[in-house]
Amino acid sequence: WRRVHGATSYQVMRSEKDPSVQANWQVVKTTSTVRFTDTGLDSFKPYWYCVCAIGFAGQGEFCAPLMGRAA
Repeated sequence: WRRVHGATSYQVMRSEKDPSVQANWQVVKTTSTVRFTDTGLDSFKPYWYCVCAIGFAGQGEFCAPLMGRAA
């Protein structure tokens, strides 16, 4: 993802089920970088991710969910 001006960290969330159900999301990492590599995933299983920026003004909006699969 791209750096957000004023962000001090980013919260990465993952869903292994229907991404439209808020209860399916869990925080997997809070990081100060604009990169994250998820490990320990099942091969070929779909995983949904979204990220939000956190700064002095608080937490921003989450991006649209994107799906990825582990090799």
